[in-house]
Amino acid sequence: MTEIVVKKDKAVEVGPLTVALLDEAAERLLEISQLLVRPKGFIYPINVLVEAETRVLDFVKFYPHTPLFSVALFNDGPDEVYPSVNVEQKDTPLKAGENLTLEFHSPRIMRLYLTVVGSGKKAKIRGFGLY
Repeated sequence: MTEIVVKKDKAVEVGPLTVALLDEAAERLLEISQLLVRPKGFIYPINVLVEAETRVLDFVKFYPHTPLFSVALFNDGPDEVYPSVNVEQKDTPLKAGENLTLEFHSPRIMRLYLTVVGSGKKAKIRGFGLY
């Protein structure tokens, strides 16, 4: 008869594996819950005159105290404005008479930056956000 030899490897403690598994599960549940988040259906009115270099609308620090799902902006002029979300950028101008809609599947818009470039430049921006 052949003898079976069982070699004992070092056992890994259950504690660290359990923590790692629970952490992974928590991350995936967070991702799923963010997909299921729906806006409350409230509209935040935007009506600002941008005269200085940059005007910042902080939706988390100030009313409505929550990130927005989307914003729709209309530039009533007379000059162009550079809109950006969450970080200040000057990539693509929104010219007088143009409009822009930014929409996300979850509440991601914490700040809206509106920048005019040049001395004496200004732009009247109106629109709304959804939260």
